[in-house]
Amino acid sequence: RVHRVLKTGGVFAVCDAKPFEGALAMLNPLIRPLYDKTAAWNPEQDIPRAMQDVFGNVTVERHLGGAFYIARSIK
Repeated sequence: RVHRVLKTGGVFAVCDAKPFEGALAMLNPLIRPLYDKTAAWNPEQDIPRAMQDVFGNVTVERHLGGAFYIARSIK
């Protein structure tokens, strides 16, 4: 739906999170239940890939070891 209503040249941005990797992965058992209850979190969903499929482009800025990211697509 976003693609349909966004004007040409418009930017669609998503800020999301995924489970920690590496040394910080030990925090996932503590964080996941909190996100599940407060944010309807689905870490298995690949938002950047979906944006690439819909818009044909996506750029991703990763923060905190890749656990948090901002994905942007331009129509």
